[in-house]
Amino acid sequence: MKANGRIVPRRTVRPLLPAEFGSHVEKERRHKFDDAIRQRCGDALSLPDKPVSNFIPYEDDETEPIQMPSDDDPVDSEGRAVGEQSVFDRLLHAELTLPHGESRQYAKVLSRARDESGNLIGTYDDNPLLNTMLYDVEFADGAVKQYTANIIAKNMYSQVDSEGRQYNILDSIIDYSKDGVE
Repeated sequence: MKANGRIVPRRTVRPLLPAEFGSHVEKERRHKFDDAIRQRCGDALSLPDKPVSNFIPYEDDETEPIQMPSDDDPVDSEGRAVGEQSVFDRLLHAELTLPHGESRQYAKVLSRARDESGNLIGTYDDNPLLNTMLYDVEFADGAVKQYTANIIAKNMYSQVDSEGRQYNILDSIIDYSKDGVE
């Protein structure tokens, strides 16, 4: 960018070397550049001394604003849900380990569970503590079981650290071998 505010495309750019960055001449050049830009364009706290004259407001040909779809599930003429999930249901398709038999196995949340009439079981809420939905979960061996949202969320949160990284706990080492190469 030049001091007049115009952008000049360049293919290569290099940062100032430490000796250049600390030199009095470079400090003075940076200070003059900052002052020129501040005078022309303003800064975060103040407007420019005189308005930028080449500003052209954006115009488009849309007369009506676009309506965003609601996050409610679509329903048919009888009031039954057409879609499987809310657009914002974060538990769907989650992969985690859950208790299965006498061990923990990898599982994937398939869909929301339905009763005999085809209605969803429970009420969805973004807060896992208030979410009463029942989900179908498929295990690695092909078994499908139903779990509530709070059980799924509890297991998900117990398997990640504070930064959202997944970790696994090693139960034991059964056997090992050594090939002699150090």
